[in-house]
Amino acid sequence: MEPVFSVITVHFNQLPWLKSTVNNVLAQKGFGELIEYIIVDGLSNDGTLDYLHSIQFQNSIHRIIGRDKGIYDAMNKGIAQAKGKYCIFMNAGDHFCEDDILFHIHTTVSEFDVLYGDTEINYHDFTRTAKALPLEKFWKSLPFVHQSVIVKTSLLKDHPFDLTWRYCADYEQLASLYKKNHSFQYLNKTISVVMAGGASDMNRTKATREVFSIAKKIFNIGFAKKINFRFRIFSGWLINGVKKILPKKANGKLARAKYVLKK
Repeated sequence: MEPVFSVITVHFNQLPWLKSTVNNVLAQKGFGELIEYIIVDGLSNDGTLDYLHSIQFQNSIHRIIGRDKGIYDAMNKGIAQAKGKYCIFMNAGDHFCEDDILFHIHTTVSEFDVLYGDTEINYHDFTRTAKALPLEKFWKSLPFVHQSVIVKTSLLKDHPFDLTWRYCADYEQLASLYKKNHSFQYLNKTISVVMAGGASDMNRTKATREVFSIAKKIFNIGFAKKINFRFRIFSGWLINGVKKILPKKANGKLARAKYVLKK
């Protein structure tokens, strides 16, 4: 019997975080029956390869080891291997919020092309819940966090990540599916717990520029929305400049003030 879900983790030289994610995925209810696990490693040199060869769980863990052209190329390799009806990406260090979340989705949700939910974001000294935004906001950014999106594997195989985009190929992929009227279903549930500070977070201005280019291509946005993007690019550049001159502790306090104290 083919699995319902293919969980894909791409990884390079983050072994402690990888172990944490692997343990979380293996603890999912239905693993080995409903769920297969695909780990794509870019020839790590931190002991990962020995670890990958040591973990065993029937035939439900698949290892893809070899050089790649970056995170989205590695993700495409995982998609090509996937046998599940749906795929979800879980980066090293990230987790499913509950041990039965995929089982629950399988038993309660009807047929849709894309399922998405909310995300708990971990800032080390505090966490916040990022609620998924209305899909009408797709022109502006990805309305949800990528680790909380479950997409039909057949669609991902037909529309793999475009390696032209360094930071936002996931936005281009999902925005294209939305524009083509594929069915999206919001799950009023937190799906994943992710760590703050991913590639797009650390390169916010460059990522916003990519989203701007993609939005112009897919949504044909008008003058007012273009102004919105230009303001966000400028303010992001300004904020990044301030962050660079502030100590880490001060940046953490600013993030806490933004997301916690304002409540």
